[in-house]
Amino acid sequence: MLGLALLAAAALAAPRAPAVAPQLPALVILVRHAEKSTEPREDPALTEAGRERARALAAALADSGVTAIVTSDRLRTRETAAPIAKARGLTPVEIGRPDGSLEGHVAAVVAEVLRHPGGVVLVVGHTDTLPAIVRALGAPAIGAMSDAEFGSLFLLSPGPEGPRLVRTRYGAPDPGR
Repeated sequence: MLGLALLAAAALAAPRAPAVAPQLPALVILVRHAEKSTEPREDPALTEAGRERARALAAALADSGVTAIVTSDRLRTRETAAPIAKARGLTPVEIGRPDGSLEGHVAAVVAEVLRHPGGVVLVVGHTDTLPAIVRALGAPAIGAMSDAEFGSLFLLSPGPEGPRLVRTRYGAPDPGR
């Protein structure tokens, strides 16, 4: 009986294996929507420069192996993703703000990203959503984004020591750059 008690005590004292982390995508690519019109104010389409940038995004990601695309429910994010979606034969998942909050939107985007273990996921967002999504995925903060910033492309690569984040650029220089 004492042997069983000692064995049980030893088992309880033994280090436990960490909880299994969710399977993460191999790569998450994050961009802000391309240049937008000023009208209609509520949900503007892309300008010609924005459509050109969307085509540049498709060209930049042509060999990236994108397996899933997540956008907001705004027209400008959907139009930004359209050329790469068409080229890859993908249907983007549109995520609004289910409870009207930034936090709810971010949580829904992260949940969708995590539905693609081992995949390459493109997220097209906004100046207010991208920094929060990057942080929610465990990467270092990217800081605030300017309203005139359209060409930044973030590559988030999960890893055993935590995610690595690379910021690069695509398409024409941003206005005012």
